[in-house]
Amino acid sequence: MFLRAIAALSLLVFAFGQCRADEAGDRADRMLKAGDLDRNGKFEFSEAFERWHNFTTTMKVIEGDEDYEERTRNAFPDLMEAMDFLLADTNDDLTLTRKELLAFFKLAEAGKKPEPTRKKLETFSAALVNATWETLRKLLDADKDGVFSRAELDEHYPVDVNDECFKAADKDKNGKLDKAEYAVFKVEELQRGILVDFDERGGTVGGAGGTGAEAGDKEAGEEKEPQAEGKKADESRKTESREAKKSRLRVGSTWRTRSLVDRKADDGSGKDQWHYQLATVTAITTKADETTVDWKSVHTNEKGEDDGSGSGSGSRVTYTGKNAKYMPAAKDLVKVTVAAGTFDCELRDVKDHPIPGRAGVGKKCVAKFYTAFIDGMPLIVKIECEGITTHELVEFKE
Repeated sequence: MFLRAIAALSLLVFAFGQCRADEAGDRADRMLKAGDLDRNGKFEFSEAFERWHNFTTTMKVIEGDEDYEERTRNAFPDLMEAMDFLLADTNDDLTLTRKELLAFFKLAEAGKKPEPTRKKLETFSAALVNATWETLRKLLDADKDGVFSRAELDEHYPVDVNDECFKAADKDKNGKLDKAEYAVFKVEELQRGILVDFDERGGTVGGAGGTGAEAGDKEAGEEKEPQAEGKKADESRKTESREAKKSRLRVGSTWRTRSLVDRKADDGSGKDQWHYQLATVTAITTKADETTVDWKSVHTNEKGEDDGSGSGSGSRVTYTGKNAKYMPAAKDLVKVTVAAGTFDCELRDVKDHPIPGRAGVGKKCVAKFYTAFIDGMPLIVKIECEGITTHELVEFKE
């Protein structure tokens, strides 16, 4: 009886293991197919990076819009992160096989995902810098000479530049970093625990390494003088009051948007269906000269009434105070008219954006994202896909 139980248990364990293996195999097959963008039968790093970068870029642009975030995730099924691709690529040929994927899944499931080597970090950094180079130049290259001087980094970088990182990256010792050297600079930072995300949305610090004092501020740890009393304080209050009156954004401000979730078919049958969402500002806080706007949102009907189908929340850091330098120049803005009115917007193209509705099943486009800045807060005003509006600001109340 005991031997029979052991045999039955062994068969059960084998069957369970076989089931897990089949699931992993199916997942690997799906990932290989989704990642093979040029359909040449190979899953290459350039393809994995392009797909991952398109996804992360889109998620940054639409941050806070739960409906579009969910749709974007659905538009990138079986996505493999660019760094995970490199970790799985054991022979460093920048092409992933099914065998390598399955081995990586097994390590990841066991909590034994390998640490990236210096070579893999450099490969990833080079790809990321290459993809964002023109944007980085707009933010860092003040004299437009195609390289970043130490003075330019000291002026615009979100943390104090680490001397050792700069020296190690400056291969020709000319005091400037070209594209390849800047990619090395980012690796040098990472290996010293300095985690800086610096892209088209500006600079943010994500870990160890920053040194505290901002340009023009008191040194970190040095106390600031108390605010003067009497006349100065009174003038300050009057100024704040005037600014508050000019502000378009305050606690209680609302905006309502609609997003196309289903489109009528090409033959004219059916009708467009929209998802409506109403957001209300719940808090505006400023800390260390950085302002954050928080809001809560509810799903509504076409009239703006809560339909009880869901709610959410979001927040955005505004392009004011120390982040004002990241605001696009007025000359780069375009006027866009939507149901809520006319706005000066930044235009950004987002690749591989899903076309909503039955008529667009499985199709993607280069979408045009129009973003306005209400008191410095980025707000998507309109999204256009092949000339069709798929997202629109319907109403904005100050």
